[in-house]
Amino acid sequence: MDISVLGWPSIVRPKMVILSKEQLREAATEGLWLPQLERDGCGVGFVVSIKGIKTHKILCEARTMLERMAHRGACACDNDSGDGAGVLTAIPDLMYRKSIKE
Repeated sequence: MDISVLGWPSIVRPKMVILSKEQLREAATEGLWLPQLERDGCGVGFVVSIKGIKTHKILCEARTMLERMAHRGACACDNDSGDGAGVLTAIPDLMYRKSIKE
């Protein structure tokens, strides 16, 4: 889905903010937080089966959720790396034990 149809650009990149000398003086007494630049960077989503059923569909839905999150609050300096977002799954015990032996 192209999120630009929702009014968001397809790539959201944080912009560097340069403070004037007056703003720096104010920041020294009031702090550096600027409410007009506030963005929610705590994007978290959960996709589960309430019945505990393990299916590939859950992973597909989790991937779709990640793709639809326009902004997660992080960016890489090289513009090629991701922000570390991903899917957390449990490693099946038997598979884990087998890989340790190898």
